[in-house]
Amino acid sequence: MKTRAIDTKREARKATAMPIP
Repeated sequence: MKTRAIDTKREARKATAMPIP
């Protein structure tokens, strides 16, 4: 369950760098 939390945080950071409209 810890790996999923890290994956979500990493994806959220990528979305912040290039948010999808």
